[in-house]
Amino acid sequence: MAFEQVTGALIAAFDIAFAPLVMLNPVFSLFAVSLIITLIILFFNHLLINKDMVKRIKDGMEEMREAMTSAQKLGDTAQVSKIMNDMMQLNSQYFKQTYKSLMISLVIVILFLPWVGARFADMELALPVAGYSVKMITVPVLGSEISAWIMWYILVSFTIGWILRKLLGFD
Repeated sequence: MAFEQVTGALIAAFDIAFAPLVMLNPVFSLFAVSLIITLIILFFNHLLINKDMVKRIKDGMEEMREAMTSAQKLGDTAQVSKIMNDMMQLNSQYFKQTYKSLMISLVIVILFLPWVGARFADMELALPVAGYSVKMITVPVLGSEISAWIMWYILVSFTIGWILRKLLGFD
C-alpha cells in the first residue's frame, strides 16, 4: 500500500515536470525522456568516477593479460598464479571506483521507471518495413513478450549513451 502511494506521488510529480514532453508523439516523447535519463546518469558517472585511476587500472589489466599469456606459453604456473592474484586486486579496485556510480544509476532508473511505464504502457511502435504497429515484442531466446516501450527505451538509451560517451570523451 505504501509502495503504491509513493509511486503514485512520483508519477504525479514527473507528470508535472515532463508535461510538455508527454504531449509529443509517444515515440519522440520516450526518446526525449531516454535522453534526459541518460544525460543525468552520465553526469553522475562523470562526477563519481576517477577517470585517471580507471584508465590506470585498465592499462594495468592489459599489461597483466599480456604477461599472463607469455607466462602460460612458458608454462610458469607460479607466475600465472601471481598475475591472477594481481588481476583480482586490480579488478577489486575497479569495482570500488565504479560501484557508487552504478548505485546512483540504479536509483535514477528506479525513480523514473514507474513513471515511464505508466505513461508509455500503451505505446505502439510502427514498423515501416512491415507496415504495421506492435505493442509487444516476442524475444526469441526467452520466449516471452516485452512491451514495445521497453525495447524502444533500451535501444534509445544505449545508443544515446554510447554516442554521448564518445562525443564527450567519457570512455
